[in-house]
Amino acid sequence: MSQRDEFRARQRPPPKKHHNLYLCAEKREKLEHLKMIDRDKILEEIRRAAEDAIERRWRQVCAVSGTDPNASPGSPSLIPRAPVKAP
Repeated sequence: MSQRDEFRARQRPPPKKHHNLYLCAEKREKLEHLKMIDRDKILEEIRRAAEDAIERRWRQVCAVSGTDPNASPGSPSLIPRAPVKAP
């Protein structure tokens, strides 16, 4: 081995052992299942937060335009009563 190869070998960190290789198959499956449960919970929280933000924005727009926030789309109560001037 040349001096350059020895130097490179010393500079390179030793390979890390991946912990999943040492777990038995049952434990690995259990961990995979728990990861999926956590992922589903996180996605549900994100979806709920997005829906809440949309609802808040909808009520804010309705308050500014003077319309009924509980009216269904296309109903006459959704047509603004007075023209809204842009700021």
